[in-house]
Amino acid sequence: MCKKTIILFCVSLLLYLSGNVSAEMICRYEFEDGYVNTGTGTVTGTPYGGANIVWDGWTKPDGYYSVGWVLNVTGSGDYVNFGSDDLLDIDESITVGAWIKNDGSNYSREIVSRGFDWRLFANGSEVAFQIGANSPVETSGSSLDGTWHHYAAVYDGAEIILYMDGNEVDSIACTGSIASGASMTVGARSGGSADFDGWIDDVRIYDNALSTEEIQNLYHWKGVNYYVDGMTGSDANDGLTPETAFETIQKGIDKAYDSDVVFVYPDVYTEALDFLGKAITVKSVNEPAVIEAGDDYAVSFYTGEDSDTVLNNFVITNSDLGIFAQATSPTISNVTVVDCNFGAECWAGADPNISNSVFWDNNDGDLFGCSTQYSLVQQNGNDDPLFADSNNGDYHLQSKRGRYWPEHDVWVLDDANSPGIDSGDLSADVGNEPMPHGSRINMGAYGGTSYASMTLSDSPLLEGDLNNDGIVNMLDFARMAANWLESVE
Repeated sequence: MCKKTIILFCVSLLLYLSGNVSAEMICRYEFEDGYVNTGTGTVTGTPYGGANIVWDGWTKPDGYYSVGWVLNVTGSGDYVNFGSDDLLDIDESITVGAWIKNDGSNYSREIVSRGFDWRLFANGSEVAFQIGANSPVETSGSSLDGTWHHYAAVYDGAEIILYMDGNEVDSIACTGSIASGASMTVGARSGGSADFDGWIDDVRIYDNALSTEEIQNLYHWKGVNYYVDGMTGSDANDGLTPETAFETIQKGIDKAYDSDVVFVYPDVYTEALDFLGKAITVKSVNEPAVIEAGDDYAVSFYTGEDSDTVLNNFVITNSDLGIFAQATSPTISNVTVVDCNFGAECWAGADPNISNSVFWDNNDGDLFGCSTQYSLVQQNGNDDPLFADSNNGDYHLQSKRGRYWPEHDVWVLDDANSPGIDSGDLSADVGNEPMPHGSRINMGAYGGTSYASMTLSDSPLLEGDLNNDGIVNMLDFARMAANWLESVE
């Protein structure tokens, strides 16, 4: 274990010292739910002509993601005007990106532009980008082919680079400041001239030059859901539905990009996980999945992971080391780390946010170089979590009010209450915990799930308060309606 720790320490320290500069997104327009101004930023737009938000289900060229709402303009003076807000005054470097599908010929038609200050436009069957009177960069090979493609233009003060579907397709030397003052429009110039005919989605403007890797992440955009099922899945599947799930968790991590979620169905997964620096969420579905790595590290974070790298609702056991973090700060919640040689080790300034968890019966210790919040840790002298049957791998928390017994698929009453019930972070959502749940999440892998142990409340529940939040309102009615619909199906 020491040799591997030293090797990973060296790799991670180099990454840590190299730093990480990220551009600021000025605005993003996703056109979700049928509205123009859904996305990020305060610059709002006004539609003109027949500009309309429509549903267009489609699959990206690489099969990663199917989109819903998009902006449709028909080449008849349709466009959205976002005005000339000061936030759009970007003079040194810029990145402009959008998903585009054409419908017919589009010679010199504006897609996203600020007049002639800068413009991403269609030029016949190609897409081009131009700053002021400088020569444009342009795709080749008839890229406007009636299917969806992602285009991004980057200017860093010395060069303009044009990308299509994550790949660089053209570049040209260019210097000087970017002019400002014109209105930013999508689909045509202000007034409706040079109007594009087609569909546009996920328009993004950054005040800096994104790297090639960041452009590739834009191409693999917006949070794909992947599924893993150790019992029925195969790593030869695409992982995009529960029916076509992967077999291993690592395959889901390998396939995922930033903002994606990997949902893991219950099973025992004998593998060692490496998050590879990705800002993704890996989360159990229904009952927590179990990770066993044997002589290896069960879960590793050593490639710059930050708080947007998330692991929750897992049992980690029978491993050399449960969690390894180095120069990283992932978010880890509702894990039960038991019967490992060591629970969690953190090196090189690693500062993971570990909460609502249980570290118990680990041979050589629970935590090194890190701490936890709202957790039960044996080496800290905390009270026994009172697992249902740890000798046989049942880590549900004992409860006098109700504890799930998976072996027989029934709920039973215990003679004791675990100190981990209703002891998690007060700000955490109780999720799918069954009533009564005390309006506070449980510690351990089952916290926030429908298999969490229930609360023995000393005070009577408020009549009609179905979610036990202390008030009766529309949320309770919604829960009643959902239960009623479930019962009549």
